[in-house]
Amino acid sequence: LLAAPPRDEDQEEVQMSILTHPVVLHLAEAKWTHVACRRFWVRFLCCVIELVILSAAFLAHHENRYSQTDIALQSLVGVSTLLNLLLFLRAIWIQGVYPAFCAIGGAAMMRRAMQMSFILSVLASLLLQVTEVQDWELVANACVIFTGYGQLLFFFAGLRLTGPFIIMIWRMVYGDIFRFLLIYVSFWLAFSLATYGGQPEEVSVQDILMNTAGTFTGAMDVDKFLSFDTAWFGYVLLFTWVILSSVLLANLLIAMMGETFGSLAETAHQRWLLERLRITLTIQHELFPWQVR
Repeated sequence: LLAAPPRDEDQEEVQMSILTHPVVLHLAEAKWTHVACRRFWVRFLCCVIELVILSAAFLAHHENRYSQTDIALQSLVGVSTLLNLLLFLRAIWIQGVYPAFCAIGGAAMMRRAMQMSFILSVLASLLLQVTEVQDWELVANACVIFTGYGQLLFFFAGLRLTGPFIIMIWRMVYGDIFRFLLIYVSFWLAFSLATYGGQPEEVSVQDILMNTAGTFTGAMDVDKFLSFDTAWFGYVLLFTWVILSSVLLANLLIAMMGETFGSLAETAHQRWLLERLRITLTIQHELFPWQVR
């Protein structure tokens, strides 16, 4: 019950209430101490070393392509990725495909997805280097960096110092920001297409989309809104879009995130304990039976 990803807020509340029972809390602490703690820190250290090598290889490849240093660091990244792949396949062999990804939610599931994405990105980057397709190689390298450093979130979620904040950020991203983007994209497309109707032929749709989105960054070209033959209509579009995007929608997002932070702050420690238990069970499930005894 505690390991399963919650279907809704009510189930998560039940999980946290069970975890606060002294006996369950003691068992969770004992399992963390005797099964997961040492392995967690060893994996954290290995992840940091891997990211240092990855960062050095990325910089060396960008500054001095195919030098001896670049080749050596790329080889280390390849060996590290091969070890990651073997550990990934080992976990799937022990647990099965579905349990390895979905049986335990939270940071454990996110790490598994990041790990798989990292392996695929590195393999794609190495393949593109051999075929010398530089445009897509840059895309693959960016994915390698993002997914590599994204694996740190799994370890940050297990630390008392950063764990509660990781949980809050995750809730804001998939809850508040996702809902906000659904609303924002609807208005953004509507105003962009309405503005595009009054533009000269040399102005592309992409330019208009980027210009309308530039309201948040201050890079908006006001003249593109005022290019209509009827200038008053351009002023109406400009004024309405600025009010909606910069005032209403931006403050709506801030209010939503503030409400989420306030609701999670009261139970932040309990949620972190539940997340650490999931991390503990993830590490335990990746071990052979004789390693747990």
